[in-house]
Amino acid sequence: MQSDQNGSSPAQHVASDTQDEAIGNRLAIVIMVEPGFLEWQSILLCSALAQCCKTPYAVHPYCRADRIDALHPFTKEFLNAQTEGVRPINPAFNGEYPNGNKIYACAEHRKEQYTLFLDTDILPLRPFDLKFLMRPNLVAGVQGKVATWSNATGRWKKLYALAGCDGPDTYKVVGDETLAHPYLNAGFVFFSDPEMARKWLDVALMVDFDETIEQKRPWLDQITLPVAVAANNSALAFLPNQWNRNCDAEVAQRQKVKLLHYHTLINIVEKGHKDFADALLKDAVNVSLEELVEMLKNDGVDIFKPGLQQRLHAAQSGLDGFLNRLMKKK
Repeated sequence: MQSDQNGSSPAQHVASDTQDEAIGNRLAIVIMVEPGFLEWQSILLCSALAQCCKTPYAVHPYCRADRIDALHPFTKEFLNAQTEGVRPINPAFNGEYPNGNKIYACAEHRKEQYTLFLDTDILPLRPFDLKFLMRPNLVAGVQGKVATWSNATGRWKKLYALAGCDGPDTYKVVGDETLAHPYLNAGFVFFSDPEMARKWLDVALMVDFDETIEQKRPWLDQITLPVAVAANNSALAFLPNQWNRNCDAEVAQRQKVKLLHYHTLINIVEKGHKDFADALLKDAVNVSLEELVEMLKNDGVDIFKPGLQQRLHAAQSGLDGFLNRLMKKK
């Protein structure tokens, strides 16, 4: 068989093209990791995805560049072995804004066509497949609680006008039966157009540096997402809340919740998800959840989400034995 001028055979080109096509058609799952509680959360999330995600996927973890070196060696070893490797981002918001790190991560270049951003404190509970979302120019997620920012039409129109587009004519009915502007909980965001993520970043920076837009923190990521969807001429699909839900194990089983948004360690324990988390981690890294967080804590990692330590102190007498032991460790 003859080679081309670059020394490659036609068969090699076909194999390379087939491989590139396979990578392009898989799902890029973007997550954030940083020194602290996101470390055990990222290990738990990746362990659960390995068991539950039936869509061909690759995990892409991102960390602020000035913090990567401070990740625990166990975390770095796990993520570099089980994912595409931790990559740096350099956010440039108008002052530090951790909630916006996800936007920079999503906007990074990847070979995959389809992207799912997941908050690191999400835990898949059962097998799921996102192939039903893999169609052109779609953004999908679960309706958020818009009242946390504003439901005033004038404020939303100002955001859309800033991005050079019109807002939607219709409103989305949220769980409490009030009318609200389209608004996604940014803990789960699917998009099928890579340019959509870059548009989200453009809009977020524009709004962040506009001093006439008030009270945008900490909701900047969520209020700019539907605006970017409109500016990018993308379609917006609202999914049932089983794709992004915080609830106890009994409710999760009854309502077939796919992705648990547990938020804190205390919720995993008190809402009955610890046995499931233990089984996942035992299979992935041969440690329980308790053993993982204790190992990190003993090495100086701050395993608690800000505010959780105070909640644990306040409720210490009634805590699960696992949480009590963590509180007593220095």
